[in-house]
Amino acid sequence: MERNRLLFCNRGNIDKKQRDLYGRIVDVLGEHYPDNEDWFFRFGYECNGPLYYGFCKWLSNKLKEKKYSKVFFLARDGYLIKSAYDLISSESDYECEYLYISRRAIHFPLLWLFPDVKCFLSLNSSKRWTYETLCNRLGLNKDDWIDYWQECGLSKEYSFSVNDVVQESKINTFLERTGHVADEESKSEFDLLLDYLVQEGMEGRIAIVDSGGFGTIHRCLLELIKRNYLNAEIDGYYMWSNDMNGLDYSCYGYDGKSIGESHVLIEFPMTSFEGTTRSYKEKNARIVPCLDDFEYEKHEWVKNIVLQIQSGTLYGVRVLSNSFNDYQFSAQIACHNINSSMWNPRTIETEMFGDIFFHSDCEDAFLAKPKELFYYICHPIRFLYDYKNAKWRIGYLKRIFKIPAPYYGFVRFTRVMFHLIRAK
Repeated sequence: MERNRLLFCNRGNIDKKQRDLYGRIVDVLGEHYPDNEDWFFRFGYECNGPLYYGFCKWLSNKLKEKKYSKVFFLARDGYLIKSAYDLISSESDYECEYLYISRRAIHFPLLWLFPDVKCFLSLNSSKRWTYETLCNRLGLNKDDWIDYWQECGLSKEYSFSVNDVVQESKINTFLERTGHVADEESKSEFDLLLDYLVQEGMEGRIAIVDSGGFGTIHRCLLELIKRNYLNAEIDGYYMWSNDMNGLDYSCYGYDGKSIGESHVLIEFPMTSFEGTTRSYKEKNARIVPCLDDFEYEKHEWVKNIVLQIQSGTLYGVRVLSNSFNDYQFSAQIACHNINSSMWNPRTIETEMFGDIFFHSDCEDAFLAKPKELFYYICHPIRFLYDYKNAKWRIGYLKRIFKIPAPYYGFVRFTRVMFHLIRAK
């Protein structure tokens, strides 16, 4: 049977009302199976293909409900989303554009507007800040301020949220001295940012499309609108959300915190093959993005994995689009295969993905690369540290203990307990 060749389908339970449709999807994937492609291509085909088809059909229907002057797919996660969207959409009522932007490129330029640095940081919602991510967002050279950070009694591993700042005198001391060191640079970048957004047509009724998270870019755009720097109304469309309170947004598959940290398996292969947007500059009478070096430029094996997953994803979208035309899948159906791999992974999935490093907000970390179990038995504190920093904690636990176990439930439990402890 064609479906017997599938590697990632028919795992876990699915609602009775959805089983027939899911069965049809599995049959279609099996009929067009890419036998000669590698493991990562097949992962993209079976897991991301249904997810991106479902999301893009949902997005297309959502965009039809409102009259937008422009739709922006935000760099860099919006690269693969737009590539998939272009395969299934023939809409001509609005212009779609890939917008070069990042959290750093829009957040830091707003620093000079905020006398209170804590209010500035709150634009990133409940994000936990480390020394490196804080320096990146405040425009500080991390080598220049590490001694003062430690003089304030803060270790290199210390992290905090905006809520902690109210009670934590040590981080308050650091922010009081460093918070506005880079105001002049912030103001200079602000002018270029604003010119770029106006140049690209950020006005009128706007939709922005991104992977998800805390909605930092969305919040920063709203801050510019509130202060009358932009004349626009903005709605956001996302695959997942963590903490987007106060934003006008719609979310497809993972609204709230149910996805936990494991969205990294979706987010990692989204990137375009260029560095993140650092800032903007004027060139030939236009404002253009200044890009960092691509983090995987010297790691051909990682670039190839990203390329294979993306190619498999787009092939899956084409197959499903040709077979189902305008039919929209529920999020439960579209996310089923990728959820199984993220939340209940098999050993091969943890081995294939675990040694890959993921770059986000100026920090690199392996998805799930633990040391041996015996080492952690002898060094339990190190286990807690490595667990906290693992990007894919479910995969991290599975690689240590190897046996089938409710790792997702454990990760969810520890997450809840952590928030309860921090709240006290």
